[in-house]
Amino acid sequence: MSSDGFQGRVTTLLQANNATGPYLMSLVCTAQGLVVASAGDAIAEEDVAAFTSLFDDIVRRAVRDLHFQRVDEVTLLDPGRGRTIIRPLAMGAGVPFFLVVRAEPRISWRRNTSRLVTELQQELTPFADLEEGAA
Repeated sequence: MSSDGFQGRVTTLLQANNATGPYLMSLVCTAQGLVVASAGDAIAEEDVAAFTSLFDDIVRRAVRDLHFQRVDEVTLLDPGRGRTIIRPLAMGAGVPFFLVVRAEPRISWRRNTSRLVTELQQELTPFADLEEGAA
């Protein structure tokens, strides 16, 4: 499987998601904040790393302090900047990838991002196996 083909397929899924929403931006990144593929408005690299770090912090506290069993989404709303949705792409033993979507404040997202998460997990499964083997 070539990386160009993989990245192209993931980008196509993200573009379709943006059109369906409509959403301003969608991207897939690693837990370290490295962008795998993106579509829509540009986003600063430091913002991507901040999203994954924020997700980890919120989930850790939700499990520890609120006794949550599983968190599958963190959503942030800034009326001036819009909504940012962060969803883990659960892959085997870990969560090496994240979906980040930016939307206007009043746009719905859950059904579309759930469908997209399923599609992305199918594309990313071979790469998650490589991540687990490298650990």
